[in-house]
Amino acid sequence: MANMTSMKEAVAIIPIGSVGRPFCQYLGSAVARILECEIDILTALGQPQYAYNPERDQYHSNAIVRRVGQAINRKKHLLGVGVVDVDLFLPDLNFVFGQADRHERAVVVSLARLLPSYHGQTDDSDTTMSRAVAETLHEIGHIFGLPHCQHDTCAMFFSNTLSDTDRKRARYCDTCRTRLAKGIPD
Repeated sequence: MANMTSMKEAVAIIPIGSVGRPFCQYLGSAVARILECEIDILTALGQPQYAYNPERDQYHSNAIVRRVGQAINRKKHLLGVGVVDVDLFLPDLNFVFGQADRHERAVVVSLARLLPSYHGQTDDSDTTMSRAVAETLHEIGHIFGLPHCQHDTCAMFFSNTLSDTDRKRARYCDTCRTRLAKGIPD
């Protein structure tokens, strides 16, 4: 990405709860390669009990994404990506794979529904990582002002189901790549 390569700031990756640093390092390596940027793995944040909704047995993504925004050093980090393994929701949606907040320059991505075991299958680290990278790129794209894309293999395609996520690739289509290269949002 032309604009990302000229940036001195790094993308901060933040493990949350029981997400391990090795997973975040691997995710960060993939993001760094695709976006051509530096990655900084930060100290883990604790389990996000502050965001838990017992009536839904899920965690409110807005609260977590705000904490991610607070955890980054705005002079050093272009944006922050929090990685959590709890099930996320927004009030009008049954669940979300992730959420971006342009004002906070922060993203949260949940591994909960990306894990094959959530769907009764045997866990596979390659499948989980592929899904996590695609969803992370999707949310990062929103930070840079990218809308949802109609190309079902583009990272910016809207995932309403896991099969949508599996159809996406860990890359942006030519149109989204061109839009992303135009610059950082105000």
